[in-house]
Amino acid sequence: MPASLEEALNCLEDDHQFLLRGDVFTEELKPDGTYIQTDADGTVVETGRWVQKSPQDYCWTVDEQYREEGDTGAEKCNTEAVGADGVWTSTNADGETATVERM
Repeated sequence: MPASLEEALNCLEDDHQFLLRGDVFTEELKPDGTYIQTDADGTVVETGRWVQKSPQDYCWTVDEQYREEGDTGAEKCNTEAVGADGVWTSTNADGETATVERM
């Protein structure tokens, strides 16, 4: 928690710079098994299909128009968990983990 107005403004500036890097996105999972990812500006950056194969396994395929070069469209899966501390993690097949903590 910032201790002063100046410190709070510095934190906001840091957050703003983080958003501008392009690492922040919103993903909407729809009940029909499709998803849409948008960047911080609301621009669609990816669409595809998703399935929750088990409580721990979330899988998806990217629509052809959003696939990176060399991507065959094969299904990709992540293993997900929520710890007792409320921290959510999602680990891909390469062992890379994304972490989300409530603030």
